[in-house]
Amino acid sequence: MVVLRALLATPSIRHVPSDEVVPTLVDGISKRLKRRIEITAAPLPQRISAAWTSTVSIEFIEYSHSVPPAAALLGILHEIGHILCGHGTQVEAQHSNLTALAPSLSPELSARLLRRTSSQIVLSTREEAEAELYARIIYRRILRAYAIECASPGSRAFNLAATPWND
Repeated sequence: MVVLRALLATPSIRHVPSDEVVPTLVDGISKRLKRRIEITAAPLPQRISAAWTSTVSIEFIEYSHSVPPAAALLGILHEIGHILCGHGTQVEAQHSNLTALAPSLSPELSARLLRRTSSQIVLSTREEAEAELYARIIYRRILRAYAIECASPGSRAFNLAATPWND
């Protein structure tokens, strides 16, 4: 049920050019949640394709620049799945506690501090499965849209590695 609600909250990508899919998803989800989502490349530990941190007003998704682009995209979608499924309440509680203890901290600094401690927060297996299911369903939609785009006369080549995920 949680994944279905997340899918229903996801903007349509049916007629979106492949190189605009992720920005379209992020923009639509940001508007729906009334929260900014920032996606940036970062040096993440080996075997981690993406990570998510939240502040009061911004969702930060970092993806590894050392994994293949398809793995980075799946990682980004997985983290978006966590956001839309309402996971990470422990992180939000930590942020509230940190803000209460040090109200002068900027949201950006608070997020950096939480990022350092977020490895101690373990999401449940159910939450990981929900985020992964969401990511794989959206990834299939993207691949289907790409296949249709490539089959169209005069289509432009799709280069996932050159896709700008964040302006």
